[in-house]
Order: sequence, then structure tokens, then C-alpha cells
Amino acid sequence: MNYKLNRGLLKIAGFRSLFIFLIFIFVFSIEAAPVSRQTCLTSKCHADIKVGKSVHGPVKAAGCTVCHTLRSANLNATKHPDLNKLEMTEINKLCITCHDNFKEGENGFIPHSAISKKTCLSCHDSHHSVNASLLLKSTNELCLSCHKLNLTLPQVHGPLRSNGKCSQCHDPHGTSHKNLLHKREIELCLSCHDKSIKKANGEKIADMKTFLKKNKHHHDPIENGRCATCHDSHVSEYDNLTKLLYENKNYSSDKFLKSVSLCFKCHKVDLVTKAKADKETNFRNGSVNLHHLHVLGGKKVRSCRVCHDSHGSESEYLIRRNFMSKGFEIPTDFKKSVDGGSCATMCHNRKRYSRTSEVVNE
Repeated sequence: MNYKLNRGLLKIAGFRSLFIFLIFIFVFSIEAAPVSRQTCLTSKCHADIKVGKSVHGPVKAAGCTVCHTLRSANLNATKHPDLNKLEMTEINKLCITCHDNFKEGENGFIPHSAISKKTCLSCHDSHHSVNASLLLKSTNELCLSCHKLNLTLPQVHGPLRSNGKCSQCHDPHGTSHKNLLHKREIELCLSCHDKSIKKANGEKIADMKTFLKKNKHHHDPIENGRCATCHDSHVSEYDNLTKLLYENKNYSSDKFLKSVSLCFKCHKVDLVTKAKADKETNFRNGSVNLHHLHVLGGKKVRSCRVCHDSHGSESEYLIRRNFMSKGFEIPTDFKKSVDGGSCATMCHNRKRYSRTSEVVNE
């Protein structure tokens, strides 16, 4: 009898324990599961905030308070007006708490003016976007909304023309290099110009990296690492993206100064226009300006490129070892002397010159 009674009491106690346990689980689940409460992302106001190709990490994790500070600890809909709005000056500081590799001054980092003068939100959406990296527009479209470039000009730089990615050369946030470049200017240029490149018209651009290694005498802009002295890195109306006209001809039109106006961006016109010279040029025989004689003193107006290479040469003064004329390679055979030099070509026998006293050549 006692055995049956005890057994019955145990059953009742067991049911009671199970009931209490289930109640405990139910109550705990209410307290522990925030998804059962109203959140920013489950509300009818912000239900679509996760829609897009890219979604900000805190949004994915429903961690609105990572970026937004609450006046109240309660995040339910009735307390929504208490959500603090960020001031413009606070936005960048907030972004850098996570994206700390963009701190100004660290490792020489110079930020994009869109960040330093405005905010990160000039380019990015803080929640989601149909574009990669939370961008407000596609990469190229976004860059060109501030940086106006005329892409209808005849010459457009290859990276910009082929894929429209400004980021191939520039870092959109900042770097330790001028103009937001990924590397020093010449290093960046030669990272692509390390092979022959075929142009749209069939002409070939030389493997400039190899060329400069073979030719130890470099044009000053290259020596200083500044290809952009002569070339525009984005668009140009002139061939080979030059900033001014530099005709690809051995013989120029009567308007010589215009046909090679790129050269006179740095060099003074007296270099060729004066028949008699002193300090204007070292290429003179006594006071006879040999630049003038070669360029303007004959029946034809010769271009600078006949004798000089605009990038580099084995010889000093950027003098070519040979030049092309009507399909033939014509040697210059230049030889330097203490106060002048000499050369011999198919144009004339060897002729010498001296800056100190005029040499009479046969």
C-alpha cells in the first residue's frame, strides 16, 4: 500500500517538475531571444535595409547600435525618436573606429579630399547598396561625378578605356603617394609598360621598362620619375596622350614650333630660332647655332625626333643611335669631344663642332 502511494506521489512530482521546467524554458526564451522583440530591421520601416549587392557588416548582424548611439537602452519602436543622429564631423571618426587603416598621417597616409573635406558618406552608403563596397554609384560613374574628364577625346588611357576602373592606378581612400597613386608615378607607369602594347590603330608602344634599362641616359622628366610632365594620364586630343602636340614625323610642317610644341613646354624657343647663339645651346660651332641649322636652316624643316629620342638613349643628350627614314635605319654615329663632338650620317660626311672656336668642315 505504501509502495503504491509513494509511486503515485513520485509521478505527480515528476509531472510538476516537468511543468515547472517547461515554464522556465518558455520564460528564458522570452528573455534570451531578442528576435521576438521589435528591432530596426524587423520593423515595417526598415525591412528593406538589407536589400542590395553589398550590405554593411553591422547591418547584417542587426547591430544598429554599433554605429548609432541610443539615448535609451530600449530599442523598441516607441523609443525610436530617441535614436541619436550622427553629426557630419562625427561620421569619419566613427568609420575609422573599425576601418583604422585609413587614419590620416599613419605610414604617411594622405586621405582622398572626399574624405578629409567631406565624409566617407560622399562615396559610400552606410547601410546597403546595389554597387560593390557600398558605393553610391558604379566606380567609374562615382569618380567622374567629381573628376570631370572628357572621355570623347581621341585618346583615352588604356585602363580607363578598357575597364573604367580608376582604382587600377588610384587608391580611392588615400595613399602615401601624390594624386592617390598606388606607387611612385614612374613605378606605376612601368608596371603596365613593361611589355609592347598594341594601339587601336595597329601601332605599337615600346616596352618602356626594358628600353630604359638598355638606355642609361634618360630624359629629365623620366629621371625625376614624372611621366606626367609630357603625358596626360587620362585623356588627350594628341597621339600617345601627350599634353601638347609632338608630331610623329621626321619632317615638320612650316609651323615647326606648333608641331613639336610639347618640347617647348620646357625648352626655350631660342634653342632653335636663333641662327647665332651663345648660352641658348651647347650644340653650336663657335657661335653658329647647330640646332637652328639642322631644324630651320635647310630646305626641309626637320623634327626634334630625327636626332633625339624623347625617352632615353645610349648616348648623351638623348641622341639616337639611328633614326628611321623611308623604311631604312640611318645611323647618327655621334661622338662626344671635350668642347663639342662630331657625327656622320647618310645626310653628310663626318662633321665636327667646337663651342670654343668654330671648326671649318669640308
